[in-house]
Amino acid sequence: MEFASAQQARNAHSAFYPPPPNSLYTKELGGVFRALILCAALFFALNASACRMESDPPADKAALESALAAAENQKSGVKVSEDGKNAWSTEDYVTPAEMDALEKAVEEAWKVIENPDATQGDADRAAEALNKAIEGFKGNKKKGTPLLPLPAGGLRPGTAAVYSISLTQSGPYTFPA
Repeated sequence: MEFASAQQARNAHSAFYPPPPNSLYTKELGGVFRALILCAALFFALNASACRMESDPPADKAALESALAAAENQKSGVKVSEDGKNAWSTEDYVTPAEMDALEKAVEEAWKVIENPDATQGDADRAAEALNKAIEGFKGNKKKGTPLLPLPAGGLRPGTAAVYSISLTQSGPYTFPA
């Protein structure tokens, strides 16, 4: 039972005092009841705003969603290789550990996105961690191994190199991964 003021608490108490006939209500019990009512009234009068439960506004996860999209964009087209031998010289590759680091940050970000109770601080920390992982991932990208070895010193302007590849397989040739 809530009371907006001590006067309302006293009015509520007066409804019980004097006790109704044939009641177990005694004068001592009335004093205890009166003290409890006055304490409750004082508490609610002084702490009315503290007693209201106001929920925090939902976290703005737009920055985190943008970071997730950037992470997926960075991962697209990147091969995973220990040494780059399964990536063309025009393709980017990263090591398995470097890909795992980004994927772990993406996984943590998704946990925050899917959590309806996540706070704004949770969303901001996850976005910051993911952006750091993306920057590290960008810096770790390397080009794959050249398909054909170039002459020592590379090609000089005005010269041409001719390579021939002999295929003995019938049908379309597939390069090993």
